[in-house]
Amino acid sequence: MSPMKGSGGGTELARMIEGPWGAGIGARDPKFVHHWFSLVHGAAARLASLWQGNRRLWKLWDEVERESGAAWSSGELAKRAHLSAEHLRRLCLPK
Repeated sequence: MSPMKGSGGGTELARMIEGPWGAGIGARDPKFVHHWFSLVHGAAARLASLWQGNRRLWKLWDEVERESGAAWSSGELAKRAHLSAEHLRRLCLPK
């Protein structure tokens, strides 16, 4: 679980994956499929890079998931991650 996401997020990736197949291009041209796959791989890698980062954040999001009913504030989140609220905010911005 992570609240970090880029603009477009999974929708952008889903459109990329479905695009050529929905247009009827499909697997007719192996060169096209190769280049299409490279583009999708690049988009997936970029999206995945948003989810990588500070281990303290992963531990924090795991804690939030375990206590999903808690009334979390940015101050409490920062305290649990041993960060300032501003530092936590910056770490959660899309890269």
